[in-house]
Amino acid sequence: MDTRLQMPLVSAVIPTRNCPKLVCRAVRSAMGQTYSNLEIIVVVDGADPETVKELESLQEAKLRIVVLPENVGVSEARNDGVLASKGEWIAFLDDDDEWLPEKITKQIALALKPDQDTDFVACRVEERSHDSIRVRPHDFPRPVERWSDYIYGRGGLLLPSTFLVKTTTMLAMPFRKHLRRHEDFDWLLRAQAACIIHPQWSEEILTIYHNEVVTNRLSTHSEWRERYEWYIGNQ
Repeated sequence: MDTRLQMPLVSAVIPTRNCPKLVCRAVRSAMGQTYSNLEIIVVVDGADPETVKELESLQEAKLRIVVLPENVGVSEARNDGVLASKGEWIAFLDDDDEWLPEKITKQIALALKPDQDTDFVACRVEERSHDSIRVRPHDFPRPVERWSDYIYGRGGLLLPSTFLVKTTTMLAMPFRKHLRRHEDFDWLLRAQAACIIHPQWSEEILTIYHNEVVTNRLSTHSEWRERYEWYIGNQ
């Protein structure tokens, strides 16, 4: 029997724009997953023939390229990837980050634990900058902790490239359209407030977060003061 029939299909959703070399690195990390029942959807956010050419050169059967007619930003690009997906689970990956080979295998194992009603799994990342490497986050939200307190009070970090989310949850709570910054924090806080998130946390490092200066990355993580000002303005 094909073991893939016993495993849920996972859709990797990778938004990108004008980063052909980086997104191909991200796609290769998805192609290298030990979890076999995986499709890879790259959403090219507006006309970008060079990126499309580089992606097509990978000749990957699991890869689908969705080219948007105009630039809509990371929130809508991710939403469009979810709508194009066929999987029961969505795994987001930023175009300049990478997954370690067992990322999906280990997260799916957590998600499918018996007697759990899990629809969201996140993991730790190895954050790489020009002059340092560190592991984040130090810990995860406590069972009854508000995620706003975790993010803004304790400096917690949950990055989209670590997310494994049930597709039905993403359809019920998509990223907020037209929001080009802080879309990840916005989504996390709204999802918890709506009581649709039932998380599991992987203590393992399963994602590489490249925090070098990249001027055209779709998803940016600014300093705490900008995050705080955004948070106050959205209460």
